[in-house]
This record gives sequence, structure tokens and C-alpha cells, in this order.
Amino acid sequence: MPLWAWALLALLGATVYLLYFNASVRAAYHRRRVAHYFGVKHRRHHLKKGAGKQCVCDGPKCEQRRFAASAELGRVYQWNMAQEEMRSKEPIVSFNADRPLRVMSWNIEFGYQFESIVKELRRVKPDVVLLQEVDCVYDGHHLSLNVAKRLAKLLGYNAVWSPHHRYEMQEGPSKASTSGHGLWGCAILSRFPLRGGRFVALPDVIEGYSRSCLGALTTLPDGTEVQCYSVHLEACTGVAMRLEQFRVLMEDVKEACDGLPPHKAKRPIIIGGDFNTLGAGMSRISPVHCNDHYRVTTLCRSEAKYWAKHVFENPIGVGYGLADPFDVEESTITNPLVDCKFDWLLNTQHLRAVRTCIQPRARLCSDHMFVMAEYIFNRI
Repeated sequence: MPLWAWALLALLGATVYLLYFNASVRAAYHRRRVAHYFGVKHRRHHLKKGAGKQCVCDGPKCEQRRFAASAELGRVYQWNMAQEEMRSKEPIVSFNADRPLRVMSWNIEFGYQFESIVKELRRVKPDVVLLQEVDCVYDGHHLSLNVAKRLAKLLGYNAVWSPHHRYEMQEGPSKASTSGHGLWGCAILSRFPLRGGRFVALPDVIEGYSRSCLGALTTLPDGTEVQCYSVHLEACTGVAMRLEQFRVLMEDVKEACDGLPPHKAKRPIIIGGDFNTLGAGMSRISPVHCNDHYRVTTLCRSEAKYWAKHVFENPIGVGYGLADPFDVEESTITNPLVDCKFDWLLNTQHLRAVRTCIQPRARLCSDHMFVMAEYIFNRI
């Protein structure tokens, strides 16, 4: 074999070793990808897809500019738009325990397709919406948008939002040409009062790029309290880290429910979000997305199947008394290379899903389809 071929093989071997077996190199690679995406592509996507037209900055007095500059990571922000709507208009449809509670979970891809997202939410009319990748962005020239607050105002919801990542945007290829900044995280919208917002910081995969969950208690008109969580687990890691992040979430759920685990809690619990359970198909060979022993030990089944059996259905192990009413084989992502279940909507035994929906047309608004269920309350 010629010398150049040996050199090529050595280079290939070194690359495989560094990406697959060297954690620090993987972290540096991931950090660079994240910085490039939010520094360059993020602003372009907002401007190209038209979200920025919803709220154009009006200079130094722009409310959005002041908010984006002062917002703090991990702090819960709340806007009570539903109460304002009820004071100025007819009350919303009356609610009682016999009418199903309509709950949606949706990763809205930073609100790039903001107008389409608004139209879809108006069409579906969910009572509670658990959102992921909810952006608050300001660039000083063309773009100024607080997605959570804007959705709440346009649709008449109460809202809580808490950011877990801050980023700087660039006007051009030069890192010195910073044009703005933003934050993103999870949000919860509800037609009913919200209180007790809880930010749940999850273990970091790389320093400076965190994920989180957001919890809040919504009180229905008949006095029933429902504990809700919007969840966004890390994509660029292995199954083991996602399981650890979910364990941290369950600790907070237990704390929110007076020290009781979900299956013993006195109030209903709904947990929805993008769990990034992408360990299936082509993603198994990725050095970033499947980088632990589960790459091999879960062969012949998807990561979603693993979670369904070993996390949610296991009565003696780490089972939490949670149920997902959807088909574990049904994809919720629009990427044909990763055709698997990313998004989950979990409930405790207090609730029973009587109707479910995974909406394909939502792919026109985001890279995720939304999952939605209508629940009735079980008498326990």
C-alpha cells in the first residue's frame, strides 16, 4: 500500500479516536457548532422566515431591547394576558371536570415561523401549551421579538418563560461585528391562572450551553390544580446523560408535590417536551448524538422504545408512574434521516387521555410536529 494511503488511514483513525473517544475534543467541537449556529445562522433564519416582522425595534426606547439586555438566565418571567382578555371580553369557554382538558407540547424552533405558529395555535385552541425553544431576541436593526410574551398577548394566554442559554449574534463573518443578542428556553402557556414557576437546571453536557425544564401550577376554574412541566433534554449526548437529566427533573417534581413521587402525588401532573430520544437509525453512528454504551446495548430498538419499557413501564426499577398515550413508533420530527419519537406528553394516573393527535401540518411551522392530548380526570 502506498505511503499516502497509510497517511490517510492514520488521519482517519486519529479523527475517529478524537471524535468518538476524547470527551474534551467532542465538547470543543460541539461548542464551536453551537457558537456558529447562534452567532450566524440564527439571525438569518429569523429574518428570512419573517418572525422579526412581528415586532420591529423602534430604537433605544424599544421595550424588547431593554428586556433582552436585562433578562437573567434561570429566572422565571410571567405575563398574565388571559386575565386582561377576560376583563375586556366575554369569559372563555366554561370549564368543568367533565370537559376534556386539551394539552399540547411543541418545540417551535425558536419561533422562526412565528405567524404560522400563531395561526396553528388559534386553529387548535389548546388549554395548556408546553413550549420548547422559545426565543427572546434583539439585533438592534431589524429584529426584536419576545416569542413567549408575544404569543400570550396575541392569543390571550397566561405565560411563564425562563431562559437557559444566552447568545451573541454576528452581522457578518467577523466575530467583532456583534449585532445583537438573545436568550432562549422553555415556556408554558395556559388559559387559566399560572403560579409557582420553577426553573429546573439540568446537568450540562458542555460548559456554557445548558438545558432546562420549566414547571408551573395551573388552576382550572373548578379549583383543580395541575402541575405542568415543559422539558427540553440535550440532543448532543448519549442516552445515559438524558436519563440523568430526567432523574434531576423527577427530583424537582417530587419537591413540587410535597415530597411525594408522581405515582403518589395528590394532584395531576403533566410533563411534556422534546426529550431528544434520537438514539435510532443513522444517529447511532454520530460521535455527538450517541456517544455512550447505549449505542450498542440498545441495538435493534429505538431509544424511545427503551424509555417506554425501562423508564415509564418498569414497576420495580426507575418507573415513575407516568404514561404516554402515543404510539412509541410514531415519529414527531420532520427530518427523514432521524425518523423517531422525540416528543413526549406524560401524565399521572389522575388523568386519562381520551383523544390524541400528532399533527403533520405543524411541520410547516417548525422542525417538530406537536403532540396533543385531551384528558379527563379519573376519580381516585
